[in-house]
Amino acid sequence: MSDSVQKTIVCPHCGQKGEAQTWPVVDAFEDPEAADALLSGTLFDYTCAGCNTTFTLDFDAIYVDDYARSRVRYARRAEDRADEERLVDEMPAPSHLDPDDDRPYTSRIVDSRDGLREKAALFRDGLDDRAVELIKASAFDLFESRGEVDAGDIVRYGGQTEDGALLLEFIGDAGVRETEVPRSSYDALVARELPADDVVVDAAWAQRAARDLSDQDESEE
Repeated sequence: MSDSVQKTIVCPHCGQKGEAQTWPVVDAFEDPEAADALLSGTLFDYTCAGCNTTFTLDFDAIYVDDYARSRVRYARRAEDRADEERLVDEMPAPSHLDPDDDRPYTSRIVDSRDGLREKAALFRDGLDDRAVELIKASAFDLFESRGEVDAGDIVRYGGQTEDGALLLEFIGDAGVRETEVPRSSYDALVARELPADDVVVDAAWAQRAARDLSDQDESEE
């Protein structure tokens, strides 16, 4: 279930103390408003009552979505993320599953607030994050080869069009720009036998998985 905790915050701008609501666990079933705040990017925001400045808090958080049969854990510290088995074991157990729904339950670990938000959005939209990570990596490599993005830029899932195409956002010093990827590209990857045992599915994972798929294709020629 959702579990909010009040924490005392000292504003870095004016020094005034205040109480902030933090969410170690966000359950999309129990507290859809907190889930919506995560998806809209405001869950970690805090506005000082003294100077009205809004800044970003940082705290470990777990997103649980029994509708999408998924759990995502944001772990800030690298030493925590190294213990993947413990992080998964400590996540809340599913509590609102439909016994007639035989879809597998997915657990993920991420290392950023944006990563938590993105995974939550992907699962909410019924997408396979493995296929999306592969699409993101391929699109980034293509744009980088054209000199249209820099190595330090990032690419994020930005939603879907009415016809199911995936929207990708490229974020860098030049701002944010968007491109569409046909749904057929996503469907083709979902049809592949993608690695299923990893709980960290990110850009590095996508590079490894893409090499494995390429090797598989070459061996079948």
